[in-house]
Amino acid sequence: MVRSLNFLLLVLFTSLAGANNGSLDVVTTDTHSQIGKPLQINIIAKNIDQRMAAINLDKLKKDFGVYVIESSNRSGLNNSKVQELKVHLYPQHTGIFEIPSLTLENYSSTASSVTILPALEDNNIITFSSSSNSVSVWQRQQIIITSTVLTQSRFASIHAEDFFHKGVESYTLESTREDLGNGQFRLTSSWVLYPLIAGEYNFNFPSINYRLRGKVQRKFIPGDIKISVKELPPYIPPLLPVGKIEINKKIIKGDSFINNKYLLSIRISSDDSLISTLPNLPHDYLLDEDIIVGESLSRSTTSLKDNLFRNTINHHVPVTFVASGMYQVPAISYKYFEPSTGKIITIKIPVQDLFILSTWLKILLIIFLILISIAALIFTKNYALSIYKQRRTRNRINNLVLKATSPHELHYLLNEYSKAHRWRENMTLKNWLITWERKKGPSINNAIKDLSKACYAKGDDVCKQSVLNEKLYQFLKN
Repeated sequence: MVRSLNFLLLVLFTSLAGANNGSLDVVTTDTHSQIGKPLQINIIAKNIDQRMAAINLDKLKKDFGVYVIESSNRSGLNNSKVQELKVHLYPQHTGIFEIPSLTLENYSSTASSVTILPALEDNNIITFSSSSNSVSVWQRQQIIITSTVLTQSRFASIHAEDFFHKGVESYTLESTREDLGNGQFRLTSSWVLYPLIAGEYNFNFPSINYRLRGKVQRKFIPGDIKISVKELPPYIPPLLPVGKIEINKKIIKGDSFINNKYLLSIRISSDDSLISTLPNLPHDYLLDEDIIVGESLSRSTTSLKDNLFRNTINHHVPVTFVASGMYQVPAISYKYFEPSTGKIITIKIPVQDLFILSTWLKILLIIFLILISIAALIFTKNYALSIYKQRRTRNRINNLVLKATSPHELHYLLNEYSKAHRWRENMTLKNWLITWERKKGPSINNAIKDLSKACYAKGDDVCKQSVLNEKLYQFLKN
């Protein structure tokens, strides 16, 4: 009886001891995966007092993007305590990789290996790459991290998750799509970073989501990128732009000609500098008693073109010039730190001259121009009417010349021709000929001589009336 009782106690103690033994296991759902596809591992801790949240997963980040999916606690056999952590691993490279041994409290898991294959979609390889435009920069100098996916799917798109890091100002740009013309499409997404604190950085970027058919099909991981940030010299002001800036100034006339309202437009832009460091207008700019300055409007924009992230600030200042005269719109100068040379550069837009007429002078000018226009119209009308009358009179005289019955009638018609052209009246034939040659050019000397003989001479050599009419008609009609 005593022996049986001791045996039962021994079995119970052994069972309880076995139930209290701790273990840490990593179970993989598959031994093969593709770039961009998740590989799920389940981390199971049995009878370990330390919480699963304390486990260090940094060893996995060397070759995988790590995303914790779910954490749970439950009771196992013999009232054992079970903690489970489900993790998705996104491979960054192809090949055979080790899932290293993980440690929780004093327990360790067993290492295992997985095989990572290229990303395949309909038997076509999807290529992913990521790069930085620089790995060594100054404080506040721009860094662009660009991720590119080459695919043969015309409906695929990518989306970059937002990136956050202490001491870094970051922007996530809209993704772009480019048809390469060979059946492939280039999908591009970028982060723009401005490190504000000097030091060595090891950036671990979030995933690039590859979407097709309305859902995320893959997650591409850019991997860690190391950036060295140099400290700016101590003489550099905290808001001095780092990187080249450009200034453009325009003076735009208002809608009305009468008033002297203008819009001063100044655009300050940079492909490198942080937008918060782009300079404003000087507070005393356009400070003049003859200039009324309205409330200025400033608007900032960002854009991406040719893989350059451009920051722009547009300053619009309404101004009204009170008096007439020559005004000088002052010069504008700004400074920026040039990263390539490590020097401060000054840029300047020179003085711009602007001639202004006061409102009352503009009104007088408008009245004067109206009067000139009216006079020009009257003159044009009278001149056109005069030309019309001359042409009508000339045609009438030409017809009468052909019908003339005597030389004296021809002489009379020549005087009528003079009146129509506002020449001297009642001229002799000699004076009429001189005036004709001076005004018209072609000589009709012979015809006038014949007319003179017919009027004042007798004899057989006098030209016949019909011939004389025809000669004069041929000259006058031209």
